Amino acid sequence: MAMILVYITLNTMEEGQRLAQLLIERRLTNCVNFHPITCTYLWEGKITTEPEIVALVKTRAEHFEAVAAAVKETVPYTNFVGQIEVARVNDAFQAWLDQVVRP
Repeated sequence: MAMILVYITLNTMEEGQRLAQLLIERRLTNCVNFHPITCTYLWEGKITTEPEIVALVKTRAEHFEAVAAAVKETVPYTNFVGQIEVARVNDAFQAWLDQVVRP
């Protein structure tokens, strides 16, 4: 099955941990990575720069909508949820994904 990464921006690590817990409990991912970033954006006419967290969710392509729905359950604001295609992945990781993530 095709693996994707879902790139998600969040305000805090606490939100990320809640999201990761939910996705793992629902067997929508086997692993979530977090990276601190700085984001500059236009919101309500003002340019703002703030720290954010990026969550990279590893999952199957058919679970993108379910992951996006879980994000909406977890955070009350407008954020980015995007699908990144994975051209290749090592066999051991793919086997782990296939074992943990529901079809």
